[in-house]
Amino acid sequence: MKYASGRGTQNMDAGPGHRDDPARLTGVCGQLQEMESGRTIQIRRIAMERELEKLLRIPEAARVLGIRPKTLRDWVWRRKVTFVKVGKGVAFRPSDLLDFIEKNVVKGYERGES
Repeated sequence: MKYASGRGTQNMDAGPGHRDDPARLTGVCGQLQEMESGRTIQIRRIAMERELEKLLRIPEAARVLGIRPKTLRDWVWRRKVTFVKVGKGVAFRPSDLLDFIEKNVVKGYERGES
C-alpha cells in the first residue's frame, strides 16, 4: 500500500526489518525488558509516583506555605523554590514544598545555650 505525502510517495507495507514490522517491535520490547535492572524499575516507580502527585498552582501553594502569591512568584523568579513548568505557567509538587519547608527550618536555642 502506498500513500502520497508532501515529500513524495512512501511505502506503508511493513515488511521484515522495516521499522514498523510487528516482529521487530516485539523483539525490541523484549530486549528492553531484559535490560531493566532493579534500580531502573525503582527509578521508574518513583517517577510515576511523582507524576501522579496533584500539582498545586501558585495560589494553592502560597496557602500551603503561608505566604502571599506575589511572594511565591518572586521566589520562582529568583529560583528560591523548586517548581514545574506547565505551559507558560508554573506549578508545584506537594513533596517539593515539603522539602522546601524542611530545608528552611531554623532550630532555636535551648535554655542555657548561647
